[in-house]
Amino acid sequence: MKALVYMKPYCLKVQDRQIPSLKKGQALIKILASGICGSDVHGYMGITGRRTPPMVMGHEFAGIIQKSAGIIPEGTKVIVEPLVTCKKCSYCINGNTQRCMDRKLYGSFDIDGAFCEYMAIPEELLIPLPVGADIACGVFAEPLAVAWSAVQHLPDVCGKSILVVGAGTIGQLISQCLKYKNAETVIISDTINSRLNTAKRLGADITINPAKQDFMTVIKDRFPLGVDYAIEAVGLNATVNQALSAIKNGGLCIWVGNNEKNVEIDMQDIVTNEKRIIGSYIYNHKIFLEAVDLLNKKPFNIKALISIKISIQEAPNMFSKLANGAGDILKAVIMLN
Repeated sequence: MKALVYMKPYCLKVQDRQIPSLKKGQALIKILASGICGSDVHGYMGITGRRTPPMVMGHEFAGIIQKSAGIIPEGTKVIVEPLVTCKKCSYCINGNTQRCMDRKLYGSFDIDGAFCEYMAIPEELLIPLPVGADIACGVFAEPLAVAWSAVQHLPDVCGKSILVVGAGTIGQLISQCLKYKNAETVIISDTINSRLNTAKRLGADITINPAKQDFMTVIKDRFPLGVDYAIEAVGLNATVNQALSAIKNGGLCIWVGNNEKNVEIDMQDIVTNEKRIIGSYIYNHKIFLEAVDLLNKKPFNIKALISIKISIQEAPNMFSKLANGAGDILKAVIMLN
């Protein structure tokens, strides 16, 4: 089979590998579509430490069962939940699988992922693709689960003003989740106008480009006390501080972005103005199933987020483009069918 192998920073090679053999409870999946996540690009650049070469990245994927483990019929198109946990610890037992100390995510660290033609996957991680759903849209279950999980940390969205910092795939999906839950005003901030235009088209009420506008002036003109909530979906020092500066006293900021390991924040502002911060890491199993259900109900415009579909042979060049700032590309999907 063909596999896209991360050899070292800025080096990917398409190699021939053996089709994996199956263990008990596993099904053989022919991968049909696999999305390139921003974390994959950062891994390719060697700046996160969460990709260990040589390995196959990719954790947003959908495929078709070639050999079944007996639960789901062969020939069924499926979405894969890429989070593998122990199922025995207190976190797993209480439903907080994202906190499992023994968790593994396909396509990260040294666990091979889905930039390849076949994978052996425990059948319990397979979810039938919603009827009528495009296979490329199946790759959005994972990032939608990340977005949906972040929004669940907000106690009362209806009627609130909420800032989303970052208009990449996760930020776009968060914005759509907030509108779906009847947020009154969704503001989205990014330095790339094409992404802001997409966000506006998909329902965001206000867009801000802090590279061309005074960020706090725009916020204060509309919300003198600040916004009720903010969700940070970039993970950089500057964007974290944008999110914190925009919320009102007593406001809540959800951190989803995960780029810089350390950021510098104004502790006195947080303490004296009773601002709150909650980290949101991926999703649990329940949230993932809810994300698939949302795909099935089709309340969101997922196709609008697919910028380009490419072959596995075209993937090394695409990674190079994304690493060099191809900000007009929201989501590139590797098609393997």
